[in-house]
Amino acid sequence: LWQLPRSRRGRPARLQRIGVPALAIVLGLALTGAAVRHVWMANVWRARPLVRLADEVLAGVAPGQWLITDGSLDAFLHLRAHRQGREVNLINRTLGRNRPYLRYLATRLPDAELRSVATAGLEPMLRVWLNRAAAADEVRVQDLADLWVMHGYTAVPDGLMFAGRQPRPTPEDVNVVREQTWALLSRFAADFGGGRAFPPVEARYFRRAARHLGLLANNLGVLLEDAGQPEEAGRAYRMALDFDAQNSSALCNLLGLFPEEAERENWLARLRRVIKKRQLSPGQMTGDYGFIRDPGAYARQALAWAAGGRNDSAVERARHALDLAPTNTSVQLLLAQVLKDELADASVSLFEEVL
Repeated sequence: LWQLPRSRRGRPARLQRIGVPALAIVLGLALTGAAVRHVWMANVWRARPLVRLADEVLAGVAPGQWLITDGSLDAFLHLRAHRQGREVNLINRTLGRNRPYLRYLATRLPDAELRSVATAGLEPMLRVWLNRAAAADEVRVQDLADLWVMHGYTAVPDGLMFAGRQPRPTPEDVNVVREQTWALLSRFAADFGGGRAFPPVEARYFRRAARHLGLLANNLGVLLEDAGQPEEAGRAYRMALDFDAQNSSALCNLLGLFPEEAERENWLARLRRVIKKRQLSPGQMTGDYGFIRDPGAYARQALAWAAGGRNDSAVERARHALDLAPTNTSVQLLLAQVLKDELADASVSLFEEVL
């Protein structure tokens, strides 16, 4: 810019004398405006709901416990733990094939057996750990409640996480979980529910947190429906949709719970839109949005686990499917297929009953 043409008398051209300072002023104002806008958008107070959410998660993790996460809020959890002067043990399940991460994780695990298995991969390490009797006290799961189910536990909401329970919780236990989880979800409804607009800089964190709260509410509904509390279950499914309007699992569960409801057509249309938009398989749906209380889905899950060598988990899931549809021939045949290697007599009985 400083080499602009000169006039015939050798003086700077008017463009150089006027344009360069003007350009500097314009650029200065633009940079100042961008900085002010960024400070406004990234105002720490706008992220306070995420801080409160992280604090609530940390409050539910006892010293020495490990939390299995999807990594989306790990930064907030580490920062808040540091601020509180405590240590938090996180396992990011999405990095299960990342060799450097697995080597790092192996240096932090609590015993030699887990450290040695971790070098082979996250899945075999979790299989060893979650099959231990002490796992229910040592581990919590942030979002993928199926991790507990795959290892023969009932996944029960515990704060903003899931704990594994054996045997299934009693009706009294379910009532306690219902009241505690409902109070907790209600506290976060104003910040993450109702389709509110999220701060632009932190929007992806808010959306992920809202999806997690919706998943938690949906799985609470499944637990309540299993315990014979359909009205409370419906309330939980609706809250799941309040947090995340695309929660396809909650839509499926509402359709199954209230087949004559006036809102049925609306739920069905919303479900079709979500499936078309995201191209979800049933397995992806339950992973992202929570359990679908459907005997066919449970039976298919049982077959997949049996094929993967998780026989105990497959039998438990298959029995659950049969509980929901005791006279469904297809479910009976699937269950007989799952049981044929583990409980041959029961398998033969089911085949004979179908015949």
